[in-house]
Amino acid sequence: MPNFQIQLDGFLRNNASNSSPSYAREDKFFDLVSRLIIPKNVRIIKTSDYWCSRETSDGCLSFSESQILMADEDHLGLKGSEIFGSNFVTSKIFNEILNE
Repeated sequence: MPNFQIQLDGFLRNNASNSSPSYAREDKFFDLVSRLIIPKNVRIIKTSDYWCSRETSDGCLSFSESQILMADEDHLGLKGSEIFGSNFVTSKIFNEILNE
């Protein structure tokens, strides 16, 4: 998951943030994982694929109007969980996992 801490801090202080989330931590993680031998029955899922678009920050915010979507940089809030869950359960990979 991208790091939303700067966005969240700005929102909590003044209800505004024009900062994009950082993908550095997620990119480092997936770079490391790409060097590992992962068993075929293990799936590593890039959560930002179901939360964000790297082309635009739309849908990749830590807050939405008056609702906090991210409780902190690693944990979804209640509304954020609803959004992420809805996106994930309708995904191709979710259906593939269920049908294995």
